[in-house]
Amino acid sequence: MLKFRTISIVVLLLSALTFAGCASNHNESILPSDEPKPKQEEDNLAIEGKSVATRVVASEKVLPANFQEVLSRREIAPHYEYMATKSTDETQFEKAWSYYRFEEKQPEVNHDQNDTYFIGVHESGTCPYETGEVSLRADGQALVVMLVSTGSYCTADARPRTFVIELNKEQSKAIREVVIIESDTETIVPLSDVTS
Repeated sequence: MLKFRTISIVVLLLSALTFAGCASNHNESILPSDEPKPKQEEDNLAIEGKSVATRVVASEKVLPANFQEVLSRREIAPHYEYMATKSTDETQFEKAWSYYRFEEKQPEVNHDQNDTYFIGVHESGTCPYETGEVSLRADGQALVVMLVSTGSYCTADARPRTFVIELNKEQSKAIREVVIIESDTETIVPLSDVTS
């Protein structure tokens, strides 16, 4: 009887260790999107701006063919990768639309009153992004875009996504860069010229 108990305890302990090991591997590949992440001091950009009225005119699972060659990548972890392009007229908009490889029909944009910003990102395949609050930095030289994950448990794959955001020309005229906030991490992304 003692031998049976000893074997049962050993089997139970081995089962518990196996289960703990599987759970550990599971957590490495799937990250909860609502889990707070530590914020690094270098990420603090002191964004004190105002919310602006914007419209997402397009969102599609596309990126430029040469995205890996022209992207902006954070120098410190997490190493997010982005690209941002500004178009101020119909010709630039059409070139950027083609460059980012959109398959949908081009939306109507009044370029006499509005500029557009193409923002390319990688997202989780199970938790696609939406744009959250959009604001201007206090000096008016940066468009600040918050990315919001739509899922609760996100795979760590990197799927393409490009947003096209429309903004009034008066508010847009001084913008020189985009600040993207992802998982409480702020990243400065210079504007790329893809229309030449």
